[in-house]
Amino acid sequence: MPAVPPEKLHPNFVHLSTSPNFSPARGLIRELSFAFKDRDGNYRKDFQTTGFDGRLWELYLYGYFYEQKFLIDDSQAVPDFLGEKGGIRIAVEAVTVNPTPGVTAPQPQSKVEEFALSAAYMPIKWGSVLTSKLAKKYWEKPQVAGLPLAFAIHDFHGPGTLLWSLHSLSDYLFGLRNQEDGQDVPVESHTHGAKVIPSGFFQLPGAENISAVIASNEATLPKFNRMGQIAGFGDPAIRMKRIGAQLDLATMAVTGFETTTQRGVANESWSTGIWVFHNPHARLPIPYDLFDGSLNVFLRGGERHSLSTRQVHVLRSVTKFN
Repeated sequence: MPAVPPEKLHPNFVHLSTSPNFSPARGLIRELSFAFKDRDGNYRKDFQTTGFDGRLWELYLYGYFYEQKFLIDDSQAVPDFLGEKGGIRIAVEAVTVNPTPGVTAPQPQSKVEEFALSAAYMPIKWGSVLTSKLAKKYWEKPQVAGLPLAFAIHDFHGPGTLLWSLHSLSDYLFGLRNQEDGQDVPVESHTHGAKVIPSGFFQLPGAENISAVIASNEATLPKFNRMGQIAGFGDPAIRMKRIGAQLDLATMAVTGFETTTQRGVANESWSTGIWVFHNPHARLPIPYDLFDGSLNVFLRGGERHSLSTRQVHVLRSVTKFN
């Protein structure tokens, strides 16, 4: 039931509500909503209007933490998640990179343009929202004090940006850039137009209170649609094909892939879409094995390394209906 007049509904909510092809996503989201608690009383209205993307990200994270077997404490409105697993209790605050009013997000037409945007433009987008969250000092709140705290971030700032923006987050967080020879070199700042920000979020004053940054580029309706079909929701006649690029951690080679989504065939999960960047300066570090099946990124000897119980991780993808 719409919470606002039709003209105020978010286009993606309308698409989710009415498109026959997205019946698996509708079924899955309806199922998740039975357990997901609206702690601030605004979820339903936000999900239908201007907060659609942010609320979809929260729902993705809820599915992820449930799959990870965290016990969720939903007694507090802030932070977004308090969870416990294996005797480790953590706090997670979700945040999104949103469109800038009146500004069209860039659409790189080549790898050269993508690299340039990833080196300058995109770190400033990540930095803007992460430093704003850092300034709120969540670690001082009684329900968070003494717990590892993670920010969970997702980019929604423009059409198609999910296909190229995520890898720049690692550069910004660690203050590093990977060269052609495979070596990481320090980066002091990022400049785009008149804006200049320091690189290395994890090195900022106060950032030692942030144990990790969790990220994804998969909190999308196609992801919910695929997961819904795997779980048996929606029209069984719907056929989806997923096409993209994946990283093999054994060889660090990037290759293309193509999969078909089928009922009862779990060829992906919530965890496969999650990256966990561990803060090397964290006051309260999070164990690398806490997030099973996700891609954990950390520093060793000044260079980035990856660890996961999965050998292959998807970097980006698109979903097509057959």
